[in-house]
Amino acid sequence: LKQAKKYLGTFGSTIQKNPKQVMLFGHSFNEIGVDDSLKMIEQGDPEYVIFIEPGTKETFTSLLIMREKLLGRGYQIAYPCVSGDPCPLIGQDKDWCHQFLKIKYDQDYQSLCQKLKMDRTKLPVTFHLYQKKEVNQSLGHEARVIRVHKESKFAFEFDLCLGKQIVQFQVMKKHF
Repeated sequence: LKQAKKYLGTFGSTIQKNPKQVMLFGHSFNEIGVDDSLKMIEQGDPEYVIFIEPGTKETFTSLLIMREKLLGRGYQIAYPCVSGDPCPLIGQDKDWCHQFLKIKYDQDYQSLCQKLKMDRTKLPVTFHLYQKKEVNQSLGHEARVIRVHKESKFAFEFDLCLGKQIVQFQVMKKHF
């Protein structure tokens, strides 16, 4: 964290305003923090801001704070939320919005993980995408898959965000 803050001073001074640029935080927002990340965004004034961060509850909580700050500064959320309404997972103790990134490793590393009984092929991650111009938000009929559950013998199960609530959705395999 000390190293990140040290370099933030160096890089922060070189960020130039460019309304057509994309600012990407890749596993850095969780170390830099809300306030310093917001300073970088305000200084660069990008059209798009992307967060690809660890899928932890702590990062999700910080991203909710950042979400509110960006919405208050004219950004719209394009992913994962279907609207600018308050997140239905606020205050949930055991659940938070995250996705899984499926990774394929070299055979040597995969064999080592199997021997250690560690599944490193599905890593929890949180993606957020914001943009300055108007996003075609939900008309009340939109849903977004935010989580895919383990496949069962009979069905595929998903968690869907409808903007104001999370629902579990099940598709029976016999329909395929």
